[in-house]
Amino acid sequence: LRQVPVNFTARVFPFGRDASVQPYVGGGVAMVNWRYSEEGEFIDFANRGEIFRDRFVDEGNTVVPLAVAGIRFGGRNGVSVGGEFRYQGGKADLDRSLGFAGDELDLGGYSGLFTVQLRF
Repeated sequence: LRQVPVNFTARVFPFGRDASVQPYVGGGVAMVNWRYSEEGEFIDFANRGEIFRDRFVDEGNTVVPLAVAGIRFGGRNGVSVGGEFRYQGGKADLDRSLGFAGDELDLGGYSGLFTVQLRF
């Protein structure tokens, strides 16, 4: 599975963006370009358990929800560092006519990021 998300987020800073400690929460959407492939030996249960070798590939674009929470430190001299926790939800439909065993792909998951912001 390959995912290339393009994120669109909005953040709320309850203590302001000029404080030395800046916690925030936010959300938005991600446009995920995905490609999924399965390759190997498979069992054909409809044909007396015959084993065959094949490759199945599907790809597409899906819009999924995104939630973020983080904290930034610093802000002096135009540089701040911090961390962010992110949750991305969503599913994509697989084309069953291509030979996949399932019909849905889970694009969701959690991630943690180290952030650096430069203001100029």
